Amino acid sequence: MLGKKVGIDLGTTLIRVHVKGEGVVASEPSAVAVDVEQAVPRIVATGLHARAAVRPGVELRSVLRAGAVADAAGLDALMQAAVTRACGRQRIFKPDVMVAVMSEMTGADRLQVLEACARAGARTMYLIDRPLAAAIGSAVPVAGTQARLLVELGAATMDAAVIANEGAVARTCLRRGGADLTAAIAQRLSHLHGTEVGTAAAEEVKREIASAVPLAEERTLRVRAQRAGEGVEIVVSSAELDEPVRDWLGPLDLALAQLLEETPAPLNDGLRRAGLTLSGAGAQLRGLDRHLGAVLGLPASVAFEPALTVARGTAIALESLEVVRRTFLYVR
Repeated sequence: MLGKKVGIDLGTTLIRVHVKGEGVVASEPSAVAVDVEQAVPRIVATGLHARAAVRPGVELRSVLRAGAVADAAGLDALMQAAVTRACGRQRIFKPDVMVAVMSEMTGADRLQVLEACARAGARTMYLIDRPLAAAIGSAVPVAGTQARLLVELGAATMDAAVIANEGAVARTCLRRGGADLTAAIAQRLSHLHGTEVGTAAAEEVKREIASAVPLAEERTLRVRAQRAGEGVEIVVSSAELDEPVRDWLGPLDLALAQLLEETPAPLNDGLRRAGLTLSGAGAQLRGLDRHLGAVLGLPASVAFEPALTVARGTAIALESLEVVRRTFLYVR
């Protein structure tokens, strides 16, 4: 086949596009700019261009909300932009497209994604659940009876599955992710320092000094904030982050413990040996692998370039369609 092989990681916050032989060619917000002053609202830009297009009368809209389709017209525009970015506007051969979606996405939403791919010019369209794509993109073996736990931590969702026999034998999904921790940190610091701490500053704090496990030494970081409409600089301590991090980890710990209880008993021994792999941007929280390993009693590791594992996995899955078609476990 002469058409390109295009893998798309359709996340709530970002859409990443992977092309065979080229790697990730786009990583942009999963958002569109909509001119709401028209009689019929009109999409004027997507992705990065959407943010730049915001002005009075033009609003930014997220295409997905917690992994579910929130704007069907926006989804069409986003998929059209993704396929065009991968293949160009003038193309003779249509591409094969594999899209990674939240494992608990409804059948109606899955159909919308497939139809949007078709309208964008795809020759064939496949869907793969995010945990399985992440496992493949993390080089975690998915064939055979050896079970492994894959935890994919995105901005808005946590999608986890026990992978064996080329599919998910148990799964769970939380509609909370890294963005929720960022928001909790911003709220906590704003309260403690009597300032307005923005998302960008909270994200920097999370990246630089937040930790899921106790630190040997307390760390500090200077960040910008707002007080009474004026810019100020505050010094943030890692100890100030303990409460929001602990509150964020609690539901994650519980959901994964319950997932292990639901795993078929014959797979438990192998799972205890193989352990869990963390992927997604949220996996980069300092010490998260050690925390989850201790809570669950499993060896734990973070995938290489965890934010890109799903996009890589979709592209690799397109090269193994004979397995995909045979199992029907992750094609929808």
